[in-house]
Amino acid sequence: MGVEKIFASPGSDWAPLWEALATPAAREEFPKYLSSRHEETAIAMASGYAKSTGKLPAVVLHTTVGALHATMGMRAALHERIPMCCSPASRFHSVSVPDTASDRSGCACSPTSADRRASSPLARSGASA
Repeated sequence: MGVEKIFASPGSDWAPLWEALATPAAREEFPKYLSSRHEETAIAMASGYAKSTGKLPAVVLHTTVGALHATMGMRAALHERIPMCCSPASRFHSVSVPDTASDRSGCACSPTSADRRASSPLARSGASA
C-alpha cells in the first residue's frame, strides 16, 4: 500500500520536500501534492480521501502549532480507524509511553527529557548548560 497523495499546508519546515516536488521529474516519481490553507483542513482532506478511496494518504504538518492544530482530526481518524501517514516534524522526536503504575498524567506522547534539552534555547545556541 503506497502513498499516492500528500496533503499539507506548505511551510518552511519541509523545504527539502518542496524542492523535490518542484523538480521536473516529480510528477512521475512522487505522490501528488494537494495544498490546504490549514493543517486541520489537510487532515480532513486526507481522512475523506482515505474513506472514499481506501488508499493511504500522507499528511505533512508544521512542527509544534501545526501538529497541535491537526490533533482533533488525527484523533477522529484514530477512532474511526482511518489509516494515515502523518509527519508533524522535520526531525525525529522520541516518544515516552507512561507506566500506568507510576505516571498518572495519561500523556503517551510527551517528549523525553533528552528532546526537551535538545530543543532548549541553550542547545540551539551551542552553549552548554
